[in-house]
Amino acid sequence: MSTIKKVFFVVCSILILGSCAPLRLPVIVKKAPVEMFKYAYITPTKELSSSTGSTYGGQYGIYGSSTTKSVNPSDVIAGILIQRGYVILPELNPKLAEETLIVNYGESGKRNRG
Repeated sequence: MSTIKKVFFVVCSILILGSCAPLRLPVIVKKAPVEMFKYAYITPTKELSSSTGSTYGGQYGIYGSSTTKSVNPSDVIAGILIQRGYVILPELNPKLAEETLIVNYGESGKRNRG
């Protein structure tokens, strides 16, 4: 019986520790120093939202509340770039292509741990 417990413990440890994996690093492609750009174009993104809720009860009934927050990632990125002195362009302009920084935002799904 002792051997079965040890094997079970080892298998559980492997499964638990095997599920821990570091996050993948973002892909950054730099073709020129960031300081040389004056303008920035941010690709359109969809709004992200999250919600939380709770319920509680007492002797007089059940009560609940919920909150929902949403944010557009391109607005957050634009705010950061504006603080650093970049001019945000609504569309790509071929005349300003050499001075325009193009920013893409993306979310990954599952990561490959194999």
